[in-house]
Amino acid sequence: MALKKRDRGTPIVIHHSLSNEIMIAGVPRDYAFVNAALGGILGFSGGAYYILPIFFITHYILAYLHREDPQYWDCMVKHYNTKDFYGV
Repeated sequence: MALKKRDRGTPIVIHHSLSNEIMIAGVPRDYAFVNAALGGILGFSGGAYYILPIFFITHYILAYLHREDPQYWDCMVKHYNTKDFYGV
């Protein structure tokens, strides 16, 4: 009996939003919202406009770290939430 050539079927197209993280200017969405909210609250409500460049620099640093390692923040959050020891 001869072996038939296997049909691999039709390719399935998966949208990037299902496999990649949603980004805002190179930063994961959650961290960008927190950075923007803190910058808006501290910078605009208090009238301390000199604080705003600090949040722009923070956003640039977050984008750089995420570009180097896309799972940097997930690893850091898991690291800080892990207990140092487990009581018996």
